[in-house]
Amino acid sequence: MDSESKTTLPSELDAGHAARIVENINDLERDYRLAEGPMTEWLLSQIAATMRNALGDGYEVFRTDYTILIMTSDWKPTKRLGRGDAWLELMELTEDESGYTWLAAATGSGDTKMVLELMWRPGLIHTGEAIAADKAHAAKLEKIGFQRHEDTGKRWYIPFVIDRMQLAKGFSENDIDAALLPVKKAVEAIAAGKADLDQLIAKVQDTGKGA
Repeated sequence: MDSESKTTLPSELDAGHAARIVENINDLERDYRLAEGPMTEWLLSQIAATMRNALGDGYEVFRTDYTILIMTSDWKPTKRLGRGDAWLELMELTEDESGYTWLAAATGSGDTKMVLELMWRPGLIHTGEAIAADKAHAAKLEKIGFQRHEDTGKRWYIPFVIDRMQLAKGFSENDIDAALLPVKKAVEAIAAGKADLDQLIAKVQDTGKGA
């Protein structure tokens, strides 16, 4: 390469760090595929099981290819077939949705975190956001443990962080129940606040009839 074509490493790269990455690329690629694939699949299956056990009767916990949904019969669609008028969905809160694994989100590693977000079907989104922002309903959501998204002010979610070292210990012992205590506490708070959540969703359903 001639001197005119040669460039230095990008400013965000440390030369020594870059060299170590290249030296260990086989292990890094293998570990990433494990973290993105079977480790994430097992983690999500255990999170779903923890949610089912903690919520008990009256709730339905669904696994999809990429996430977990929580519903009750009261939140089922009033207008059309679908997952519901409202539901709680396991989400990753980050500006770079393709930049992290679920393992990173679950442990709050980097600029990402795992949350249970209150979702509305398309026809009820604006109604749901407006009614949830009402002072009385907002206070009840906050009492349950929901937080309002600081940028949009419209999204409501319950965040939780799984301790990274405790999760690592759980993987080594093939038992992550102790590590998933934050998940258990989050859904127990939802169950305890079900009456207030039901009231909010019922009002949105009634206000948005025909939407």
